[in-house]
Amino acid sequence: MKRLPVAGLAKVKITNARIERTPYSLLLMEASVIKTAQHNMRFRVYNTASYNFSDLAQMYLKQNRLSEAKWYLLQSLLISRQQNDNRHTITNLINLAAVKTGYGDYAQAKQDLVEARTLASSLGLTMDVAAVDKQMHYLQDNKNTLKTEIRYAETADADPKTAIK
Repeated sequence: MKRLPVAGLAKVKITNARIERTPYSLLLMEASVIKTAQHNMRFRVYNTASYNFSDLAQMYLKQNRLSEAKWYLLQSLLISRQQNDNRHTITNLINLAAVKTGYGDYAQAKQDLVEARTLASSLGLTMDVAAVDKQMHYLQDNKNTLKTEIRYAETADADPKTAIK
């Protein structure tokens, strides 16, 4: 009986994928994540849907679309609280504070950070407490620098039409 040769591993060089940040590719990524979030909500996979909403919010934050980022962060925060996902709740509160800081609403941003710090310290999550403290220091240092260009959610009609009487 003849034996088969010993299998060897192929030496393939894996390169990092580069994702273009063109408006079209961002639109495709947004549509993909929204479709996944809708699927997860429909089939009651709420924990995963919460992370989908956070991903959408991060995409909007990178594009400086703060109103949409805030909405998806609030949805994610609601679900993560219901699911008792404390780490994700803390992350959502930190990101929500960043959005509110972008709006110039420092008082509410500080409230979110205080809530995140209280939750993290009650659970003994020292790394999260340090992250919240870092964000609080950033908030204190940058109170006077408001972002000049804030993009809001697009409206259904770009140019309003006159009413027909």
